[in-house]
Amino acid sequence: MPRFRAIVRRALLAGAAAILLVAPARAAAAPDFAISPGGTTRGLGQSLGLDFRSGILRAAWGDDSAGLSGNPDPQSSELAFARAAVGADGSVTVGGTVNASRAPGNQAGASLAVNPTNPQNLVAVSDGQEATCCSGATFRAWSFDGGTTWQGTTDLPSGINGGGPQVAFDSFGNAFVAVIDQTVFDRPTLRVYLSVDGGVTFSELPLPASTELDAAPALAVGQGTVWVAFTRYDGVALVATAAARVTGLGQVGPFTIQKAAGSGFARLPDISLGPNGEALVVYESRPVNGFDAVRAQLDADGVGPGGFGPPSTVANIAAYGSEALPDVAYDAGGKAHVVYRDQELRPSTQDVLLQFTDDDGVTWSAAQRVNDDVASTTRRVPGVTTEVGGTRLAVAWFDERDGSFRLRGRTLAGVQAPATPVSPVDLAAVAVSQTRIDLAWVDRSGNESGFEITRTGGGSTRVLAAGANITTFSDTGLTESTEYTYVVRAVNSAGASTSTNQAVAKTLATPPPAPTNLTAVGGGFSRIDLAWTASARADGYHVFQSTDGAQFAQVTTSFTNSAMIFGLEPGVTYFFKVRAFNSGGISGFSNVASSTTQLAAPTAPSGLTAIATSSSSIRLAWSDRSSNEDRFEVEESRNGKSFRRVASVNPNTTSLTRFGLRAGRTYSYRVRACNSAGCSAYSNVASATTPR
Repeated sequence: MPRFRAIVRRALLAGAAAILLVAPARAAAAPDFAISPGGTTRGLGQSLGLDFRSGILRAAWGDDSAGLSGNPDPQSSELAFARAAVGADGSVTVGGTVNASRAPGNQAGASLAVNPTNPQNLVAVSDGQEATCCSGATFRAWSFDGGTTWQGTTDLPSGINGGGPQVAFDSFGNAFVAVIDQTVFDRPTLRVYLSVDGGVTFSELPLPASTELDAAPALAVGQGTVWVAFTRYDGVALVATAAARVTGLGQVGPFTIQKAAGSGFARLPDISLGPNGEALVVYESRPVNGFDAVRAQLDADGVGPGGFGPPSTVANIAAYGSEALPDVAYDAGGKAHVVYRDQELRPSTQDVLLQFTDDDGVTWSAAQRVNDDVASTTRRVPGVTTEVGGTRLAVAWFDERDGSFRLRGRTLAGVQAPATPVSPVDLAAVAVSQTRIDLAWVDRSGNESGFEITRTGGGSTRVLAAGANITTFSDTGLTESTEYTYVVRAVNSAGASTSTNQAVAKTLATPPPAPTNLTAVGGGFSRIDLAWTASARADGYHVFQSTDGAQFAQVTTSFTNSAMIFGLEPGVTYFFKVRAFNSGGISGFSNVASSTTQLAAPTAPSGLTAIATSSSSIRLAWSDRSSNEDRFEVEESRNGKSFRRVASVNPNTTSLTRFGLRAGRTYSYRVRACNSAGCSAYSNVASATTPR
């Protein structure tokens, strides 16, 4: 294995807790530009409405800024719309913002579509939530003058946690809307609607019945097809698609549903259709045990029978709670572009990153930053669209660089792969000793000169180096029982890739010494209490039990220096020993301590019978229902009221014959079991009469 050397590459900023990373390379283009008229505080949702055709970028979004006029409820957001002219040289002129909703309540998130048969016909949709559960509705608006004026309504359902509604026009002029209907709160259901009049009216299209839970729809249209990607949950969330063939205006065939195998724990999918009808979905993958990532899957034959192939990793992303919100768009040349939020590893800022694939997701380019290199605590809801019939891109996002969120954008022409390496992914860290942590990652680059491993922990940050094509590294000389955080990135002469996920491991501790002074004290019929002197460095203790002092089995784990053992048998002697453990291993055993549970009185016998066997004898029989008696006491009565003990017999005895009785007399009997703890209740009373 190659030798590795630790290289201190940069100083630790005083008091800084974050890993020191430089910004990824920015995509070559003019500076980003503001689209919205001012800062907004609500209505961001989970999507933006973007359309780019014939040099005009159109955008729709949620906005409550003071610069948006016509808001009847200033405490809520409106559905805003703007156009920007994009010159051949990349220059951008943003027009005025139009309030497309002018309605009370929040219009959160947005989707926008332009009718290719009449580019002056636009449809925009957004969530139009009410304040109470399950009464949400989709706000939709339409325009026939290019977005100068709008009419709107809320006649379609929506849901409080299903993701925002989506709209798309196909080449026939069909307008489709996909929503999650949460009218029944615990049954969010995908619904798809069709309009043939430019978005003025919609009717529902039938979908195959399902009892599973749906969320987060995304719409895409292609030549003769319409697709909806969404998540469907039945124990685990998978990416699902509903697809149908379209043969003309209002001519929509039946939808078929398929799930993307391997997409478990998916969130927030998006979909785009390639020039040959292929369907590419991207989504956040959030496995319980695995690596958080943006992943992609391709259905190469579109609505054909082939189905989705296996997932590929676009990039690692931050842990759940920081949404990457990936968005995807094919250009006319067959290149698919994905934008997403980065991992927030740079101090006090977050970037929108772009990667592309020109082989339908088999491989991905190195990431490049879309936004200007300006600090912004967070950037949210990235969206991407390609110019219809071309290869230029438009990207937009909410940017917080000025203290509140403002929609900003950038246009890109002829995006090329950076010369920097593609990032490694899926970093794992495992502590193997008190001073060593082993790392492993996936190398996806063919042009790195090596890898930088940034380690933070033990009060310092260091940058370690590994050679090209290396995918494992042993970090040695570490401090015992200390937590370390790692990220890895590939480097070459052009710069560095973005980083892997963060991986955290804690070096092992020295195993603890054996516990001492173990004591065991009976606590009743079925409990014994244990206590011992705690061991240094112990994380917990394994407690072992035996009934013969030789064969022990672990019965519980304690995280203090005492334990109560329940469920024991009465009157039995138990033996115990304890050992300590921590991340470094286990100790030896403590001394052995024993105690005997309190003996319980026996259970009463039952089923007593009495049968006269002669004029002077009666035979008694009963059922023994206890295992701890040391005798049975037999009592007799000649009047059925006053009893006296007439016999005491050995344990496990179940019969007795009484002799020397008088003929023609009636005798009554009862029996009880006894031991040193006391006697049971009496059995039933049984009587017999001796014959004359």
